[in-house]
Parts: sequence; C-alpha cells; structure tokens
Amino acid sequence: ILSMKKLVWIGICLAMIGCTKEEPVIIEDKNKEEEIIVEEVEEVDDLSELNQMISDYMQTNALDASMVSYAIQDLQTGKITGSANMDENFIAGSVYKLPLCMLWYDRIDQGLVSASQPLYYSESCNEPGGQIEKDFQIGSYIPLSTVLAYTLIHSDNAGGHILFESFGGWTEYKKQAANYSSHPQNEEFFSLSNYLNAQYMCDVMKRIYDNQELYKDVIEYLRIASPDDYL
Repeated sequence: ILSMKKLVWIGICLAMIGCTKEEPVIIEDKNKEEEIIVEEVEEVDDLSELNQMISDYMQTNALDASMVSYAIQDLQTGKITGSANMDENFIAGSVYKLPLCMLWYDRIDQGLVSASQPLYYSESCNEPGGQIEKDFQIGSYIPLSTVLAYTLIHSDNAGGHILFESFGGWTEYKKQAANYSSHPQNEEFFSLSNYLNAQYMCDVMKRIYDNQELYKDVIEYLRIASPDDYL
C-alpha cells in the first residue's frame, strides 16, 4: 500500500525512493491515510526498466510528477540508474526511523552503549495504538535492543520518540544522520520537520549494503517488518 499522505521508500536489492509532498509533521497519523493499492509487478532484471515502470504507474494513476521523488540505485556500483526530484526534500513519514536505528547500532558497535542499556519510556514519548504501548508501561525502562526491534519491525512511533530523545533530541539526531551522506544537506533537512530526500536515502541504503555485518539486525528486522502492509 502506498499512502498519498506520506513518503514511500522502496528498498529491494537497490534503493528506490518515492514520496508525496504535504505540510511538515514529524509523526504521521496512520488512521487518516488516503491509500492507493499497488499492483504486483514482475521481477525486473534490468534496473533501467524500472524508470519506465514508475513513469507508467504514475500516468496510470494520474500522479503529479512534481509531487513524487524517487531514485533507483545499483547498490553494487553505487550508480543512480534513474531518478526524479531526488535532491528535493519531502516529508518522510516513518522513513526517518531507519537512519535513527542505524546510529544506535553504530554506537553499540563502537562500544559507546550496550544493547541491553535501558531507555526510559516517558509519557511524552508515547503514541497511542503502537506495539510498545501495548507491551510496556509508561514510566518503565526498555532495553535498547528491544526498542530498536519494535521500531524497525512495527514502525513503532513511541520507539522512534524514545530513540531520538535518548540520542539527544531530534536536532542532534539529524545532525549525526547527515554524516551518512557525502551530499550536503540544506537547512530544511535539519529543521524540526521530518524532511528527507531520495539522494540521501540512497546513500543510507548503500551504507547498509556495504556494511551488512554491522547492520545485520536492521536487515533481518526489515525482512519481517509490517508483513502485507508495505512494499
């Protein structure tokens, strides 16, 4: 399902990113989504074919090209084989959780924190309806490894809040996350609104591909994340 209220990112054996523009928000309300059902398509062997497939899909669904951003990347070579508006920032929805979790795995790998370190689940971090709210009491401490798993598997909003608040806040998270890309980011990227761009996310996906042992938990959790709900 692609939501026309959010940014949609597709990672298969490439980084292919699509999104829609809206007013700045950090956390989305899934109950207010307007949805389009995405038809299954045949597997593509040549990445160059994807550009035409995306164009055909946009025409079929009468999508405004200026409101969509994507990039298709060969992760082995790093080459971008197709794109549109890939340097333009769009509201990212839950995609921000991927580089956020990666930063925590970097800290674990560097010995700066332990995977078992308890993180505080405060009232301000809570979002009704999430899996963390169902399984843990507000005011409790949750192991870092558990928060990471819930955030990646369930796209848990409370998990995202706990992680960036424990990291030093949203601004500090974005400042550190920008280091995953060699491309300079503008002020909008670092604002309190949830902006990302397709070029940046290609760099994020390439980092995961080049460091699969470091991010093995990220890869495994994303394999089983939100089955039947997202691409």
